[in-house]
Amino acid sequence: MKINFNQNLLNLDGKRLKINDRELTLLSISQNVLVNILTKEDETIASGEKEDRYNLALKITIHKEVETEVTAEDIVLLKKLIGKPYIPLVVGQAFLMLEGRSTGIVEVVDEVKEN
Repeated sequence: MKINFNQNLLNLDGKRLKINDRELTLLSISQNVLVNILTKEDETIASGEKEDRYNLALKITIHKEVETEVTAEDIVLLKKLIGKPYIPLVVGQAFLMLEGRSTGIVEVVDEVKEN
């Protein structure tokens, strides 16, 4: 399945979600969960799984300008990892994006007012 990892995560009002002034995208949260130790469970994963996570992170980063071909197993792994550290607003949107579905939230773009 091809996934656009550059999709922005939004709040319910349609504005882009940010953490420390950094906009959250499906790419940024996927990279985060793949290459960081975020839970106690992550501390005990085998080196082979760490390598697999790194390779997936590299794959989605290299192809970030286009839709990236991912396997069903990749999607299952990303859902498992994203579902642990993030809030429901992020998890819900990420899961829908990973399934190729709409989040149902329309992005609102602030217009710049000229004086």
